[in-house]
Amino acid sequence: MIRSAFTNLVRKPGRSFLTLLSVSIGVFSICLISMISSYGRNAINSELNSLGMNGLLVASENEINPDITQEEIDAVRQIPSINQAAGLVVTTAQATALGEELEIYLWGIGTDAKKVVDLNLEYGRHLSDYDMSTGAQVCMVDSAFAKQAYGRENVVGKSISVNCSGYTVNYEIVGVVQTGSGLLSGMMGEYIPDFVYTVDKNVQQALKTTGFHRIAVMSDENSNTDMVCNRILKRLYSVTGDNEGFTVTNLASKKQSLSNIMDIVSLVLYCVGIISLVVASIGIMTVMLVSVSERTAEIGIKKSIGASKSIIIKEFLCESLVLSLVGCLMGIILCISVAFLVQQMFDINMMISAKEILISIAISMLTGISFGVYPAIRASNLKPVDALRMN
Repeated sequence: MIRSAFTNLVRKPGRSFLTLLSVSIGVFSICLISMISSYGRNAINSELNSLGMNGLLVASENEINPDITQEEIDAVRQIPSINQAAGLVVTTAQATALGEELEIYLWGIGTDAKKVVDLNLEYGRHLSDYDMSTGAQVCMVDSAFAKQAYGRENVVGKSISVNCSGYTVNYEIVGVVQTGSGLLSGMMGEYIPDFVYTVDKNVQQALKTTGFHRIAVMSDENSNTDMVCNRILKRLYSVTGDNEGFTVTNLASKKQSLSNIMDIVSLVLYCVGIISLVVASIGIMTVMLVSVSERTAEIGIKKSIGASKSIIIKEFLCESLVLSLVGCLMGIILCISVAFLVQQMFDINMMISAKEILISIAISMLTGISFGVYPAIRASNLKPVDALRMN
Protein backbone atom coordinates (compact mmCIF):
# COMPACT_ATOMS: atom_id res chain seq x y z
CA MET A 1 0.00 0.00 0.00
CA ILE A 2 2.90 2.36 0.75
CA ARG A 3 4.49 1.52 -2.60
CA SER A 4 1.14 2.23 -4.30
CA ALA A 5 0.95 5.58 -2.47
CA PHE A 6 4.39 6.59 -3.75
CA THR A 7 3.48 5.44 -7.26
CA ASN A 8 0.30 7.53 -7.30
CA LEU A 9 2.11 10.59 -5.97
CA VAL A 10 4.87 10.31 -8.58
CA ARG A 11 2.25 10.52 -11.33
CA LYS A 12 2.04 14.27 -10.72
CA PRO A 13 5.57 15.14 -9.53
CA GLY A 14 5.20 18.91 -9.79
CA ARG A 15 2.00 19.01 -7.77
CA SER A 16 3.34 16.56 -5.20
CA PHE A 17 6.59 18.51 -4.81
CA LEU A 18 4.77 21.80 -4.19
CA THR A 19 2.60 20.09 -1.58
CA LEU A 20 5.67 18.58 0.09
CA LEU A 21 7.34 21.99 0.02
CA SER A 22 4.42 23.66 1.79
CA VAL A 23 4.41 20.97 4.49
CA SER A 24 8.19 21.17 4.92
CA ILE A 25 8.04 24.95 5.36
CA GLY A 26 5.40 24.54 8.07
CA VAL A 27 7.48 21.92 9.91
CA PHE A 28 10.65 23.97 9.40
CA SER A 29 9.02 27.01 10.99
CA ILE A 30 7.89 24.99 14.02
CA CYS A 31 11.33 23.41 14.53
CA LEU A 32 13.14 26.71 14.00
CA ILE A 33 10.89 28.51 16.48
CA SER A 34 11.48 25.73 19.00
CA MET A 35 15.27 25.97 18.57
CA ILE A 36 15.32 29.76 18.81
CA SER A 37 13.09 29.86 21.90
CA SER A 38 15.14 27.15 23.60
CA TYR A 39 18.40 28.91 22.80
CA GLY A 40 17.00 32.29 23.85
CA ARG A 41 15.79 30.95 27.19
CA ASN A 42 19.11 29.25 27.94
CA ALA A 43 21.06 32.28 26.79
CA ILE A 44 19.13 34.72 28.97
CA ASN A 45 19.35 32.42 31.99
CA SER A 46 23.08 32.03 31.45
CA GLU A 47 23.51 35.77 31.02
CA LEU A 48 21.61 36.56 34.21
CA ASN A 49 23.32 33.77 36.16
CA SER A 50 26.68 35.20 35.12
CA LEU A 51 25.63 38.45 36.78
CA GLY A 52 24.75 36.63 39.96
CA MET A 53 21.02 36.88 39.31
CA ASN A 54 20.15 33.57 40.93
CA GLY A 55 19.53 34.71 44.48
CA LEU A 56 18.62 37.79 46.53
CA LEU A 57 20.14 41.24 46.45
CA VAL A 58 20.05 43.55 49.47
CA ALA A 59 20.52 47.29 48.95
CA SER A 60 20.58 50.24 51.31
CA GLU A 61 17.93 52.97 50.99
CA ASN A 62 19.74 55.32 53.36
CA GLU A 63 20.62 58.40 51.30
CA ILE A 64 22.87 59.89 53.98
CA ASN A 65 24.99 56.78 54.53
CA PRO A 66 24.25 54.27 51.75
CA ASP A 67 27.18 51.95 52.52
CA ILE A 68 26.51 48.53 54.02
CA THR A 69 28.82 47.51 56.84
CA GLN A 70 30.47 44.15 57.46
CA GLU A 71 28.43 43.85 60.68
CA GLU A 72 25.21 44.00 58.68
CA ILE A 73 26.53 41.38 56.23
CA ASP A 74 27.44 39.08 59.13
CA ALA A 75 23.95 39.54 60.58
CA VAL A 76 22.37 38.43 57.31
CA ARG A 77 24.74 35.48 57.06
CA GLN A 78 23.58 34.18 60.47
CA ILE A 79 19.97 33.70 59.31
CA PRO A 80 19.32 29.90 59.32
CA SER A 81 17.93 29.67 55.76
CA ILE A 82 20.84 31.61 54.24
CA ASN A 83 23.64 29.60 52.61
CA GLN A 84 25.89 32.47 51.60
CA ALA A 85 25.93 36.25 51.99
CA ALA A 86 28.64 38.44 50.54
CA GLY A 87 29.24 42.14 50.16
CA LEU A 88 29.73 43.62 46.72
CA VAL A 89 31.17 46.95 45.63
CA VAL A 90 30.24 48.07 42.14
CA THR A 91 30.79 51.30 40.29
CA THR A 92 31.33 52.60 36.79
CA ALA A 93 34.90 53.26 35.71
CA GLN A 94 37.08 53.77 32.66
CA ALA A 95 39.59 51.15 31.58
CA THR A 96 42.44 51.90 29.20
CA ALA A 97 44.04 49.13 27.13
CA LEU A 98 46.35 49.64 24.14
CA GLY A 99 45.54 53.36 24.26
CA GLU A 100 41.79 52.79 23.93
CA GLU A 101 39.44 53.87 26.73
CA LEU A 102 36.44 51.66 27.50
CA GLU A 103 33.51 52.14 29.86
CA ILE A 104 33.28 49.30 32.39
CA TYR A 105 31.47 48.16 35.47
CA LEU A 106 34.12 47.61 38.13
CA TRP A 107 33.09 44.91 40.59
CA GLY A 108 34.82 44.54 43.93
CA ILE A 109 34.41 41.01 45.25
CA GLY A 110 35.72 39.22 48.32
CA THR A 111 36.29 35.62 49.27
CA ASP A 112 32.62 35.01 50.02
CA ALA A 113 31.43 36.75 46.85
CA LYS A 114 33.15 34.11 44.70
CA LYS A 115 30.67 31.57 46.10
CA VAL A 116 27.65 33.72 45.25
CA VAL A 117 28.45 35.39 41.93
CA ASP A 118 28.56 32.82 39.14
CA LEU A 119 31.81 33.36 37.22
CA ASN A 120 32.67 30.73 34.61
CA LEU A 121 36.43 30.81 34.07
CA GLU A 122 37.67 30.48 30.49
CA TYR A 123 41.37 31.33 30.83
CA GLY A 124 43.76 31.89 33.71
CA ARG A 125 42.60 31.69 37.30
CA HIS A 126 40.14 33.16 39.78
CA LEU A 127 41.09 35.77 42.33
CA SER A 128 42.78 33.85 45.13
CA ASP A 129 42.46 34.18 48.90
CA TYR A 130 45.97 35.61 48.91
CA ASP A 131 44.86 38.31 46.45
CA MET A 132 41.93 39.12 48.73
CA SER A 133 44.00 39.33 51.91
CA THR A 134 46.81 41.42 50.41
CA GLY A 135 44.68 43.64 48.15
CA ALA A 136 46.70 42.57 45.12
CA GLN A 137 46.28 44.75 42.04
CA VAL A 138 44.99 41.94 39.85
CA CYS A 139 41.69 41.54 38.07
CA MET A 140 39.54 39.30 35.94
CA VAL A 141 37.80 40.55 32.80
CA ASP A 142 34.92 39.15 30.84
CA SER A 143 35.52 37.77 27.37
CA ALA A 144 33.59 40.65 25.77
CA PHE A 145 36.06 43.14 27.25
CA ALA A 146 39.01 41.02 26.12
CA LYS A 147 37.73 40.88 22.54
CA GLN A 148 36.96 44.59 22.46
CA ALA A 149 40.28 45.67 23.99
CA TYR A 150 42.71 43.15 22.47
CA GLY A 151 40.81 41.43 19.69
CA ARG A 152 41.08 38.01 21.31
CA GLU A 153 39.78 36.23 24.40
CA ASN A 154 42.95 34.95 26.09
CA VAL A 155 44.52 38.12 27.49
CA VAL A 156 45.92 36.61 30.70
CA GLY A 157 49.10 38.44 31.70
CA LYS A 158 48.12 41.71 30.03
CA SER A 159 47.68 44.94 32.02
CA ILE A 160 44.94 47.53 32.01
CA SER A 161 44.71 50.96 33.61
CA VAL A 162 41.46 51.61 35.49
CA ASN A 163 40.34 55.10 36.45
CA CYS A 164 37.75 54.97 39.23
CA SER A 165 36.60 58.31 40.66
CA GLY A 166 39.90 59.93 39.67
CA TYR A 167 41.94 57.15 41.27
CA THR A 168 43.99 55.29 38.63
CA VAL A 169 45.40 51.81 39.21
CA ASN A 170 47.21 49.43 36.85
CA TYR A 171 45.79 45.91 37.13
CA GLU A 172 47.26 42.69 35.84
CA ILE A 173 44.71 40.41 34.18
CA VAL A 174 44.89 36.97 35.82
CA GLY A 175 41.67 35.47 34.44
CA VAL A 176 39.07 35.75 31.71
CA VAL A 177 35.50 34.78 32.57
CA GLN A 178 32.61 33.96 30.31
CA THR A 179 30.26 36.80 29.46
CA GLY A 180 27.12 34.74 30.05
CA SER A 181 25.97 33.69 26.59
CA GLY A 182 27.18 36.88 24.98
CA LEU A 183 23.56 37.54 23.95
CA LEU A 184 23.02 40.85 25.73
CA SER A 185 26.53 42.02 24.99
CA GLY A 186 26.11 41.13 21.33
CA MET A 187 22.80 42.95 21.02
CA MET A 188 23.61 45.97 23.18
CA GLY A 189 27.39 46.02 23.37
CA GLU A 190 27.50 49.77 22.72
CA TYR A 191 25.17 50.49 25.62
CA ILE A 192 26.09 47.94 28.31
CA PRO A 193 29.64 48.37 29.70
CA ASP A 194 31.89 45.35 30.05
CA PHE A 195 32.65 43.82 33.44
CA VAL A 196 35.97 43.86 35.30
CA TYR A 197 36.33 42.06 38.64
CA THR A 198 38.95 42.89 41.23
CA VAL A 199 39.53 42.68 44.98
CA ASP A 200 36.89 44.61 46.94
CA LYS A 201 39.59 46.44 48.93
CA ASN A 202 40.88 48.03 45.72
CA VAL A 203 37.49 49.45 44.78
CA GLN A 204 36.82 50.59 48.35
CA GLN A 205 40.16 52.40 48.37
CA ALA A 206 39.32 54.16 45.10
CA LEU A 207 35.90 55.20 46.41
CA LYS A 208 37.38 56.11 49.84
CA THR A 209 34.99 53.88 51.75
CA THR A 210 35.11 50.75 53.86
CA GLY A 211 31.54 49.68 53.17
CA PHE A 212 29.72 47.75 50.47
CA HIS A 213 27.00 48.70 48.01
CA ARG A 214 25.08 45.43 47.89
CA ILE A 215 24.72 42.13 49.69
CA ALA A 216 24.42 39.12 47.41
CA VAL A 217 22.50 36.36 49.17
CA MET A 218 22.02 32.69 48.32
CA SER A 219 19.23 30.95 50.23
CA ASP A 220 18.28 27.29 50.53
CA GLU A 221 16.61 25.91 47.41
CA ASN A 222 13.61 24.64 49.38
CA SER A 223 13.13 27.81 51.42
CA ASN A 224 10.26 30.25 50.95
CA THR A 225 11.80 33.28 49.24
CA ASP A 226 9.27 35.80 50.56
CA MET A 227 9.80 34.51 54.09
CA VAL A 228 13.58 34.78 53.67
CA CYS A 229 13.22 38.39 52.46
CA ASN A 230 11.18 39.26 55.56
CA ARG A 231 13.74 37.61 57.82
CA ILE A 232 16.54 39.61 56.21
CA LEU A 233 14.70 42.90 56.71
CA LYS A 234 13.88 42.04 60.34
CA ARG A 235 17.47 41.08 61.08
CA LEU A 236 18.84 44.26 59.53
CA TYR A 237 16.27 46.29 61.46
CA SER A 238 17.42 44.66 64.69
CA VAL A 239 21.01 45.66 63.87
CA THR A 240 20.50 49.19 62.55
CA GLY A 241 17.16 50.22 64.03
CA ASP A 242 16.12 51.56 60.60
CA ASN A 243 12.82 49.98 59.60
CA GLU A 244 12.88 51.26 56.01
CA GLY A 245 16.61 51.43 55.42
CA PHE A 246 16.94 48.37 53.17
CA THR A 247 15.26 46.69 50.22
CA VAL A 248 15.54 43.05 49.19
CA THR A 249 15.18 42.18 45.51
CA ASN A 250 14.35 38.64 44.48
CA LEU A 251 16.54 38.27 41.41
CA ALA A 252 15.42 34.69 40.89
CA SER A 253 11.81 35.85 40.49
CA LYS A 254 12.91 38.44 37.94
CA LYS A 255 14.67 35.70 36.01
CA GLN A 256 11.49 33.61 36.22
CA SER A 257 9.48 36.57 34.92
CA LEU A 258 11.78 36.83 31.92
CA SER A 259 11.42 33.09 31.40
CA ASN A 260 7.63 33.43 31.49
CA ILE A 261 7.79 36.19 28.90
CA MET A 262 9.92 33.93 26.71
CA ASP A 263 7.33 31.17 27.11
CA ILE A 264 4.52 33.51 25.99
CA VAL A 265 6.50 34.71 22.98
CA SER A 266 7.37 31.11 22.10
CA LEU A 267 3.71 30.09 22.37
CA VAL A 268 2.65 32.86 20.00
CA LEU A 269 5.35 31.87 17.51
CA TYR A 270 4.37 28.21 17.86
CA CYS A 271 0.79 29.13 16.97
CA VAL A 272 2.02 30.92 13.85
CA GLY A 273 4.04 27.84 12.87
CA ILE A 274 1.11 25.50 13.48
CA ILE A 275 -1.16 27.76 11.40
CA SER A 276 1.31 27.54 8.51
CA LEU A 277 1.32 23.75 8.88
CA VAL A 278 -2.49 23.66 8.91
CA VAL A 279 -2.55 25.75 5.73
CA ALA A 280 -0.16 23.24 4.16
CA SER A 281 -2.43 20.41 5.29
CA ILE A 282 -5.35 22.09 3.58
CA GLY A 283 -3.19 21.93 0.47
CA ILE A 284 -2.87 18.18 1.04
CA MET A 285 -6.64 17.86 1.23
CA THR A 286 -7.03 19.86 -2.00
CA VAL A 287 -4.48 17.67 -3.79
CA MET A 288 -6.21 14.51 -2.58
CA LEU A 289 -9.62 15.78 -3.70
CA VAL A 290 -8.20 16.52 -7.15
CA SER A 291 -6.63 13.06 -7.14
CA VAL A 292 -10.04 11.50 -6.36
CA SER A 293 -11.56 13.34 -9.32
CA GLU A 294 -8.76 12.21 -11.64
CA ARG A 295 -8.90 8.57 -10.54
CA THR A 296 -12.64 7.94 -10.59
CA ALA A 297 -12.29 5.22 -13.21
CA GLU A 298 -9.51 3.55 -11.24
CA ILE A 299 -11.65 3.65 -8.09
CA GLY A 300 -14.62 2.25 -10.00
CA ILE A 301 -12.56 -0.66 -11.39
CA LYS A 302 -11.13 -1.48 -7.94
CA LYS A 303 -14.58 -1.49 -6.37
CA SER A 304 -16.06 -3.52 -9.21
CA ILE A 305 -13.53 -6.30 -8.65
CA GLY A 306 -14.22 -6.41 -4.92
CA ALA A 307 -12.26 -3.62 -3.20
CA SER A 308 -14.09 -2.62 -0.03
CA LYS A 309 -14.61 0.90 1.31
CA SER A 310 -11.97 0.34 3.98
CA ILE A 311 -9.34 -0.54 1.37
CA ILE A 312 -10.06 2.64 -0.62
CA ILE A 313 -10.00 4.73 2.57
CA LYS A 314 -6.70 3.20 3.66
CA GLU A 315 -5.18 3.80 0.24
CA PHE A 316 -5.99 7.52 0.17
CA LEU A 317 -5.13 7.99 3.84
CA CYS A 318 -1.79 6.33 3.17
CA GLU A 319 -1.09 8.81 0.35
CA SER A 320 -2.01 11.72 2.60
CA LEU A 321 0.18 10.34 5.38
CA VAL A 322 3.11 9.86 3.01
CA LEU A 323 2.83 13.47 1.86
CA SER A 324 2.84 14.66 5.49
CA LEU A 325 5.73 12.50 6.66
CA VAL A 326 7.99 13.15 3.67
CA GLY A 327 7.28 16.88 3.93
CA CYS A 328 8.00 16.67 7.67
CA LEU A 329 11.35 14.96 7.08
CA MET A 330 12.26 17.59 4.49
CA GLY A 331 11.47 20.34 7.01
CA ILE A 332 13.50 18.68 9.77
CA ILE A 333 16.51 18.18 7.47
CA LEU A 334 16.26 21.81 6.36
CA CYS A 335 16.11 22.98 9.99
CA ILE A 336 19.13 20.87 11.00
CA SER A 337 21.05 22.24 8.00
CA VAL A 338 20.25 25.84 8.97
CA ALA A 339 21.27 25.16 12.59
CA PHE A 340 24.57 23.69 11.39
CA LEU A 341 25.27 26.69 9.16
CA VAL A 342 24.47 29.12 12.00
CA GLN A 343 26.81 27.21 14.31
CA GLN A 344 29.63 27.26 11.76
CA MET A 345 29.21 30.91 10.76
CA PHE A 346 28.30 32.59 14.06
CA ASP A 347 29.44 30.04 16.69
CA ILE A 348 25.92 29.82 18.10
CA ASN A 349 24.98 26.35 19.27
CA MET A 350 21.36 25.80 18.21
CA MET A 351 20.46 22.15 17.78
CA ILE A 352 17.07 20.50 17.49
CA SER A 353 16.34 17.89 20.14
CA ALA A 354 14.87 14.41 19.63
CA LYS A 355 11.77 15.53 21.52
CA GLU A 356 11.15 18.38 19.07
CA ILE A 357 11.62 16.00 16.11
CA LEU A 358 9.10 13.53 17.56
CA ILE A 359 6.60 16.33 18.23
CA SER A 360 6.95 17.61 14.65
CA ILE A 361 6.40 14.10 13.26
CA ALA A 362 3.36 13.58 15.49
CA ILE A 363 1.81 16.91 14.43
CA SER A 364 2.45 16.11 10.76
CA MET A 365 0.86 12.68 11.07
CA LEU A 366 -2.13 14.14 12.89
CA THR A 367 -2.74 16.89 10.35
CA GLY A 368 -2.10 14.53 7.41
CA ILE A 369 -4.62 12.00 8.64
CA SER A 370 -7.15 14.67 9.68
CA PHE A 371 -7.14 16.45 6.34
CA GLY A 372 -6.95 13.22 4.37
CA VAL A 373 -10.09 11.70 5.90
CA TYR A 374 -12.62 13.63 3.82
CA PRO A 375 -11.04 12.85 0.41
CA ALA A 376 -10.64 9.20 1.43
CA ILE A 377 -14.30 8.89 2.49
CA ARG A 378 -15.42 10.66 -0.66
CA ALA A 379 -13.42 8.20 -2.78
CA SER A 380 -14.79 5.19 -0.89
CA ASN A 381 -18.39 6.34 -1.35
CA LEU A 382 -18.15 6.33 -5.14
CA LYS A 383 -20.31 3.64 -6.72
CA PRO A 384 -18.55 1.51 -9.35
CA VAL A 385 -21.09 2.21 -12.12
CA ASP A 386 -21.22 5.94 -11.41
CA ALA A 387 -17.41 6.15 -11.24
CA LEU A 388 -17.01 4.42 -14.62
CA ARG A 389 -19.80 6.52 -16.19
CA MET A 390 -18.18 9.79 -14.87
CA ASN A 391 -14.92 8.87 -16.56
